[in-house]
This record gives sequence, C-alpha cells and structure tokens, in this order.
Amino acid sequence: MHASIASPFTTGAQAPAGSVMMWIAALLLSVVAGAAALFWIRRRLLGEDPADRSTGLTLQDLREMHQRGTLTDEEFAAAKRAVLGASADGSTPSRNPITGTERGRPPR
Repeated sequence: MHASIASPFTTGAQAPAGSVMMWIAALLLSVVAGAAALFWIRRRLLGEDPADRSTGLTLQDLREMHQRGTLTDEEFAAAKRAVLGASADGSTPSRNPITGTERGRPPR
C-alpha cells in the first residue's frame, strides 16, 4: 500500500481552473481597491488635493502674451510683479493682475 501525506492545501479533489482564476482576480481586485483607498485617505489627511494646485502663468507666458499684444504694458508690469512676488514669498496674490478680480471669482 501507498501511504499519502495529508496536506492542508488539498482536499482530495482538484479545484477547477475557473474557480482558482476567480479567486486570484478577487484577490488582485481587493489589493488594488485597498491601495486606492489608502492613497485617497493619505491625500485627504495631508491636504494634497489636486484641485488646490494651480499651474498659473509663468513669466515666459506673460512675455509671450505681451509680445502678442494680449497684455498692455501696465497689465504686463502688474502681472510680472504678481508672479515675481508670488515666487519670492510663496504666497499667491489675492487679485488677478490681468482681470482685476479676486481669485476664484469670475469677472463681472
């Protein structure tokens, strides 16, 4: 007679390949969902909201707008001061130098 060693991973019957693939897919899906939840929670706790980030205008953008005639000399000077001031102290001016409106409000 042949003695068999019992294994905790086998039940004596073979599991169908479709069932194994379903469990692998479920495991992968739960790992991805867990990672997404962790990233979301981390972003919320640290205050890193992509909507808070604004790309803004660079000095090069302002120069090009001034050369095209989109900005007057006064508007260019005010916008340049705002960009250089914002980069020096890390803050954002409360008024848009081009439209003269407060940030976040549409022009009237």
